[in-house]
Amino acid sequence: MRKGLKNLDNEFTKIVGETLKDIRLKKNMSLEEVCKKTNSNLQKQRLSDYETNKYKMTNITFQSICKALGESPDNVYDLAIDNFNKKNGSDNFSKQFGVVFKQLNSINDNSKIT
Repeated sequence: MRKGLKNLDNEFTKIVGETLKDIRLKKNMSLEEVCKKTNSNLQKQRLSDYETNKYKMTNITFQSICKALGESPDNVYDLAIDNFNKKNGSDNFSKQFGVVFKQLNSINDNSKIT
């Protein structure tokens, strides 16, 4: 992957985590509540690490967190794209990148969101 795309990819992944956190806080949900609703062994610290981009989550984990938050993955991606555009200035490329990002991650559920 070219360096510019890699940087854009890392920035978008960071914003996906921040978007998940924003949604969780707007719904007044604790880390523990979200972890329990994922019906997995997801721990609070790891969820926090995903939200702050310290660890990259698999697509299955991303989908599980979205479901626990009562949001569709597509809606979370769309919100993340909007947040990305607000942070970086409106840019059609970032919207196109987000669409490609969604498509690539839907191909393989075990793929990492990177």
